[in-house]
Amino acid sequence: MMTIESTTSSALTFTVHNRQPESLGTVTVTCSGTFYVTVAGNTDASVEIPDNATSITIFGTTVPVGQKTLVHLASGKGVEVLWDGGPVIVDPDEIIMRDGGDSEHLMAELRARAGDWTIRHREYYELV
Repeated sequence: MMTIESTTSSALTFTVHNRQPESLGTVTVTCSGTFYVTVAGNTDASVEIPDNATSITIFGTTVPVGQKTLVHLASGKGVEVLWDGGPVIVDPDEIIMRDGGDSEHLMAELRARAGDWTIRHREYYELV
């Protein structure tokens, strides 16, 4: 007699989108367990998790899913964590929106760094 046992895996892929040049080091992803992903500068890094994430931790700062937060990296540099399905990390000092500036260029830069989600949520960027 032969028995075949089937198990289904419902793993989810959790991706961190780092849109600035400095490494985030090892990012902790919290869900029903704790998972880790190393995130270099200007890259996307993924980890398989069993269920939806509730938060991430970058250099000791815990960021709940959906919450915009300023995080300080090892160098002391401040970056913003935004959310669009997964966290998007951007350097707010590199993107300055100015009245009367080349707004088309600035919008293209924002899209390139953080995707259309940032464009829909421009209120996070102060006008200088």
